[in-house]
Amino acid sequence: MAAVVINRKTRLAVQRIAPAENIAAEDGQGWLVHMNDNGYEIYLSANALKVEARSRTREDIEAIRHICLDIVDNGDQPLERLLARSGLPRPNYVMTTSPQKYQLIWKVQGFSSKQAEALQKHLAQDTGADWAATDSARVLRLPGFHNRRCDPPHLIEAREMSKETHTLESFSGLGQS
Repeated sequence: MAAVVINRKTRLAVQRIAPAENIAAEDGQGWLVHMNDNGYEIYLSANALKVEARSRTREDIEAIRHICLDIVDNGDQPLERLLARSGLPRPNYVMTTSPQKYQLIWKVQGFSSKQAEALQKHLAQDTGADWAATDSARVLRLPGFHNRRCDPPHLIEAREMSKETHTLESFSGLGQS
């Protein structure tokens, strides 16, 4: 897993590649809290990295575990349309990253990086989500931390919507493969 912290004011970014257990451990969480309290944005990789990974590229992805979308423009209406859409499974989580901005996350299995990216691009184009946030090596904001781009900082919250794990067939009603 990759933990990425970015301070937009100083333009300093730090990336740590470590097992998820290390990042979730008390020391790892303490570091993330300290960084967030000191002006850093907190992000985690959406998909599993190879054990030997030293960076966060498509080639470093071991397994696709999530399909993600960022809704950043006029977020409430696109979110409502997306959630009401037939042929699209409910996302597992909708994270509110700032007022009217959302990250949607579907837990998945059996996807290649190429399939995940094609689906994310299709969904982004079809729904008006952020086209630039469709790579399989992307990072997501972490609930419970503050988005420091906002003034005042916005607490990132996640709403669970489903417990299902989806396959490529789950998205077959979208007319793309």
